[in-house]
Amino acid sequence: MLSRIFNFYSADDLRKDITAALSSKTGAFSKLPISACNQYKIIRSVGFGAFGEVFMAKNKDQSKDHAEFFAIKKFSFHAYKGGNLKLSSLRELGIIYKLDHPNIVQFFEICFTNSILLYLCCREQKISFVMELCSCNVRYLTDRYELLRDGHRKSVMRQLLTGLAFMHRHGVIHRDIKPENLLISKDGTVKIGDFGMARIIRQDPTQNYSLCVGTYGYRAPELLHRHAPYDEKVDVWAAGCVMSELYDGSFIMSPHYSLFISENGRYSD
Repeated sequence: MLSRIFNFYSADDLRKDITAALSSKTGAFSKLPISACNQYKIIRSVGFGAFGEVFMAKNKDQSKDHAEFFAIKKFSFHAYKGGNLKLSSLRELGIIYKLDHPNIVQFFEICFTNSILLYLCCREQKISFVMELCSCNVRYLTDRYELLRDGHRKSVMRQLLTGLAFMHRHGVIHRDIKPENLLISKDGTVKIGDFGMARIIRQDPTQNYSLCVGTYGYRAPELLHRHAPYDEKVDVWAAGCVMSELYDGSFIMSPHYSLFISENGRYSD
């Protein structure tokens, strides 16, 4: 009976819906790697991103001593809304997929499972992104800024700005640059991660982005003062805030002060 009411997704179904949802915004993604999640074994949670929890995982066929580890970011949402897959839940996927750079976290594939929500009479689609796993993030360094050498600071900033320049050239604004979203691999490579708030740069200046983005302490003045439109310069401001923490552990503008400005629309005397 249930099998006649609920038709489960196949990988081809998912690929078609994702391609249709993303094509008008981020280009064609007909070659997206999509599979079931049963080849991965979740080991433990390693944190939370803007719109999903991140887990450490490995391929089930590999022994733990010789396994390659991955980061799997899990999303859970209703697959259909008016017959269409939610674009907002897939935006990060489309953006990461088009950015192939050493200083941007690498995307491997999408994997998915299905579950039935009988009380809603609809299907819930659970989608995960499989990405490279990094050892730590730049927050680990800013918390120990006094121990850093000048060469370490310069290396982090050079890699961050190189990744940002590539991203901006390819028409993407991150909008949430902060130490927690700057990952560090085992070989010391800095990689920009968590694209949950990222957007494609719009060519039409009359179309404004949301002003409620970023993290207090890293928000650019145009975001705090709610001045629209804004552009990729908000990422450059946030990068400067990261640099301040790397050099002396201080904020250019504290999170509490940023919140005050955002709520009052002016600087205090």
